[in-house]
Amino acid sequence: MADDARSQFVDGLRVTADHLQNLQDTLRESVRDLRRVVGLGRIGWGLHATLAANAVTVQPGVAFAPGGVRLNTDSPVNLIVPAGAGTWRVVLRATQGDIAALRVGAQPTLITLVTNASIEVDDGSAVGPDGLAIGKVVSSGTGVSLTQDPALFAAAGRHSHSGQFLQDEQGFWYFDGPKLAGEPGPAGQQGPAGPKGDAGPAGTAGPLGPAGPSGPQGNVGPAGPQGPVGAQGPAGPQGPAGPQGPAGSQGAEGPAGANGPAGPRGDTGPAGPTGSAGPKGDTGAVGPAGPQGNAGSKGDTGPQGLAGPQGQPGATGPKGDAGAAGPQGLQGPQGQPGAAGPKGDAGAAGPQGLQGPQGQPGAAGPKGDTGAAGPQGIQGSAGAAGPKGDTGTQGPQGIPGPGFDPTWPFIRQVSWPQGTQVTVAQALTTLKQLTVTLSAALDQNVIKAGPQVVQVWFEPDPPPGAAGNVVPPTTIFTIHGSTALNTNTALWTRKDDDGSVTKTMAVGGRVLIRVHCGHLLATDGRNFSAALDCVTQAASPHVPGGIFESWFFVKVG
Repeated sequence: MADDARSQFVDGLRVTADHLQNLQDTLRESVRDLRRVVGLGRIGWGLHATLAANAVTVQPGVAFAPGGVRLNTDSPVNLIVPAGAGTWRVVLRATQGDIAALRVGAQPTLITLVTNASIEVDDGSAVGPDGLAIGKVVSSGTGVSLTQDPALFAAAGRHSHSGQFLQDEQGFWYFDGPKLAGEPGPAGQQGPAGPKGDAGPAGTAGPLGPAGPSGPQGNVGPAGPQGPVGAQGPAGPQGPAGPQGPAGSQGAEGPAGANGPAGPRGDTGPAGPTGSAGPKGDTGAVGPAGPQGNAGSKGDTGPQGLAGPQGQPGATGPKGDAGAAGPQGLQGPQGQPGAAGPKGDAGAAGPQGLQGPQGQPGAAGPKGDTGAAGPQGIQGSAGAAGPKGDTGTQGPQGIPGPGFDPTWPFIRQVSWPQGTQVTVAQALTTLKQLTVTLSAALDQNVIKAGPQVVQVWFEPDPPPGAAGNVVPPTTIFTIHGSTALNTNTALWTRKDDDGSVTKTMAVGGRVLIRVHCGHLLATDGRNFSAALDCVTQAASPHVPGGIFESWFFVKVG
């Protein structure tokens, strides 16, 4: 059995614009069929118009233009009737447009349809396939009137042919169907009763009906003779306690009872106020000495004592031979300064003697003349290098940097042969679509933005006949394409036609493919690494970002 036309979707199908267009077209055909059932050039529901003063109010509703487009108002629309005598018509007209920001080139992709309501002169001309006149306004010297043709309105699914405009439970207007022609005639005369028919068979007994209400109580009859006394019955339950009687008069005081046992000791009460000091008692006998206390802290240093009297200087003894330098002695008391001797002639500089013990400072002599500057001494030689120090202990291992994390997202696989030589035909097939497989899922915002992260260049070989090692510069060609991002892949599709690419590669050369990894973010916010593991087959540090570069060669001849 044949089925309606439709789009059939299966797993793995590459959905194209034709699939979606067919889906939309079949839906539009179905909707148009239903509109034709209701009636084109008709009002489906609502659009009831009323007149107040010089303004027409059109209630919300839906109509279908003769051309089949939908005319609608979502809220009441107020239209001002022009001043002066004349005949006007209330018109709904559809205007088509699109959203310019969503165009592809000059091609609209999102079509809009807006309904405009207006009052225009009724000159008898056609409203057009996209419009519908839903009312007529006549203005004369006697006033303004508004009419709507009931034939324009489709009756609601549930109606009673009252010919009236009614409102449903939500307050929306609808037409109750045209009033049926003619009035009902008068009731006819009752005919004679027919002959009595035969009695039918007895029916089954019906269910027992509910019990009727109790009748009124009868009169009390005369008392009968007293019967014999029966055996005593069991005692009934104790009745409730009666109310407490009034208090009696107080009796005489009874004798005092014996003392009861002592109760537990109560809590100690708060301390009372301090009493006044009593008189000072006599001094008691001296008690035995207590144990020796701990030594107290050291006291402050006392003041320095006065210096003793200076001793008399002894007689000068003969000068002895210079002995070996002894250890520096303790500084003795300062002696009396001797008298200044006459200035002697400068003698020749002798060898520096051994440093003797520090003598007592003499009195300051007169300032001598400044001597001539001596020659600069010879710079001493550098001392020998000291011994190498011991190796220090090894410090703790540092935290590895983010670029050396082996789990950092990177390019796991590519669809082209790294570094190999291919023919022009093989290059065309390879460059029809390039696939870059990623080690982690892409962030959804990056997929939506769709950055063009893949570049394809062709570096032609030097032209034949180049003399010696002199190679003239050549131009690098861009092979155009577009990049589409999915969850774990970046797909680059070539835009240039086969003929132009074949002509470009006719001399042979290198195809260079670049992937800008810094613009790719994983779902955890990390940039993908440009590590070359998949083309070098060697593990390398996964440094975030960078440009992944790979190539293959086109060989001719």
